Amino acid sequence: NTRSNVYINKLAVFYDEMKELLAEYEKASKTDKVYYKSVMDARWSLIDDCCYELYEISKEEKSMIESIGRTESRTPGGDED
Repeated sequence: NTRSNVYINKLAVFYDEMKELLAEYEKASKTDKVYYKSVMDARWSLIDDCCYELYEISKEEKSMIESIGRTESRTPGGDED
């Protein structure tokens, strides 16, 4: 349906952005890597929100998902800054 297509298209754009950010991160200086990591973390938050909308996740379900957390970082460098 059209609603799903909107979110799928947004996710495709996010994918392209993340690929570019990761490529820049890989060539960046140590100081610049901190910047790229923060940008990628922010993009992941937007991706999460888009997925919550796509799959019609309720506020309660979102809270449960976020309370569990992640076992691995989604950005290079893990949790180090």
